[in-house]
Amino acid sequence: MRPTRKRTIWGTDNNEPTAAQAQPQMTTSSTPEGYATPVQSDVAIALTQHDNRRITLQPGTGYCDVMTTLVLTVIGDDRSGIVNALAEVVAAHDGNWERSQMAELAGAFAGIVVVTLPDGRAADFTAAVRALPDLTIAVHDADAAASAEPDSRITVELLGNDRPGLVRELTAVFAEHGLSIEEIETGSYDAPMAGGRLFEALLVVPVSSGAETDALRADLEKLAMELMVDITVEAVTD
Repeated sequence: MRPTRKRTIWGTDNNEPTAAQAQPQMTTSSTPEGYATPVQSDVAIALTQHDNRRITLQPGTGYCDVMTTLVLTVIGDDRSGIVNALAEVVAAHDGNWERSQMAELAGAFAGIVVVTLPDGRAADFTAAVRALPDLTIAVHDADAAASAEPDSRITVELLGNDRPGLVRELTAVFAEHGLSIEEIETGSYDAPMAGGRLFEALLVVPVSSGAETDALRADLEKLAMELMVDITVEAVTD
């Protein structure tokens, strides 16, 4: 069973309930499919929030949307219209396309998309995106895996001669420190002057303390000397 947190949102400018607001009245209308109860007057709405799901009031209706967040992973042969096909399904289920990272890689189109939509429409949405032709799509409930915001983030950039095992060696340092990698982007290209190929990696890593960052920097500096590559660490600023 999900833990619940209760909060009350009042419809006044200063967030203080008036005498009339202190006794909200339930409406007698039925709840539309995909919307949550209780349904109360537009003046004062008592809401129950589950985990980090967002609850929004539909203006002029008295109905509340319990919003859920889903993460989609998408892969298929590259062709025109893939993004539009996904966007059409999101819009058809009253969803909002929030974030995405997509790219063509070796003739395949791959991406990850974060969408929010009414909780009651999540099952139909999942079935609809999985039915899209020539695409393999997995749907993950992000609400179930929400984590706390880290104290800070750092970026780590590696540049050096390409060879097998660079990603394994680099990511092993973060694993030893118990750190998660929030984002990683890699690529290789021909060296402009010396010949051969260069490998480049850019990572974003959440960290929780200055001491943790200092220890990580020391281990990355040691790794850079062992692999004869350049590794740069910088703090992420807002």
